[in-house]
Amino acid sequence: MAVKKNAGKFAALAKEATTLSEIMKGRTKVDVDELYGQEITITGFDFLSSTDNSGETKDFAVCTYKEDEGAFFYGGTILTKICKNWMQDYDSPAEASEALAEEGGVVIVMTKGKNKKGNTITNVDII
Repeated sequence: MAVKKNAGKFAALAKEATTLSEIMKGRTKVDVDELYGQEITITGFDFLSSTDNSGETKDFAVCTYKEDEGAFFYGGTILTKICKNWMQDYDSPAEASEALAEEGGVVIVMTKGKNKKGNTITNVDII
């Protein structure tokens, strides 16, 4: 017996409940590792929150890029810091993203690196 794919009302409601940001809607998650070494143009961003085992809550960026409008990826510490800096003159990530896209975005290259503690990080070079 063939397995029927989820295409009904309940599947749509479940998908909506697991979408944590408007910027993710209708897009596919791409692993940041797949983007290492490539020039990509960030055209939009939002922030999500995560709580670690100690109970500390941290924000992290979720970004879209021009080279694949149907995708998004989660940013690490450095890209999140960049996105927070972009928020200086705006009231919301949506407003800042609109201005960012109107400006043509920002071209970056991400590479895998290590911090002083030896933890893996994603380095971000602005091109």
